Amino acid sequence: MNPHTVRQQPVILRLQALLEESLAVSDAVFDNTLEDVKPLPKSTYAFLSYKLKEIDQILRLSANEM
Repeated sequence: MNPHTVRQQPVILRLQALLEESLAVSDAVFDNTLEDVKPLPKSTYAFLSYKLKEIDQILRLSANEM
């Protein structure tokens, strides 16, 4: 049984694909950081971290809305 509505199914699948891609990209950032022997700028980390928290908040609202 599919727990998602017809409208949600393609959106959820797309988000899952984007998250998998984002995980791969973040691994590449980490690898580059090690190879460059230079940490990610704090401002870049802060921006990306903020965006991830925004996504989390939206998903929490979506899970608890009904």
